Amino acid sequence: MKVTAHIEKTPKGNSYSCFLDFSIDKCHLVGYGNSAKQAYEDMLIAREEMIELGGKIPPLEVSFDYNLPALFDTFSLNATSMAKRVGISPSLMRQYLAGIKTPSPKRIALIKQAVRDYATELTNI
Repeated sequence: MKVTAHIEKTPKGNSYSCFLDFSIDKCHLVGYGNSAKQAYEDMLIAREEMIELGGKIPPLEVSFDYNLPALFDTFSLNATSMAKRVGISPSLMRQYLAGIKTPSPKRIALIKQAVRDYATELTNI
């Protein structure tokens, strides 16, 4: 089953959550941790526990959707260099990542596209 796992770093916090935005066999799969990876692994543990309790949860083909702080933390992205790629000030990017300011949906799309472009450049090396 194809699903999207949403991974978020809490605003002004150091914890992460990983969740699906729908239920499977009346189960909501959610995980928490001190990193995006730990939160995802915790969600997988929750999946296994639900199966042990008789839940009918199929194998999952997972794609990921990260909020900006989780994205930058997970992939060790540099706020200054990515800000330059997007065309915003490094200070503003750091404020977004710290949860001090919230980017608009349009700005989030621009930042994510800059990350995708950067990933393409890296694969072409």
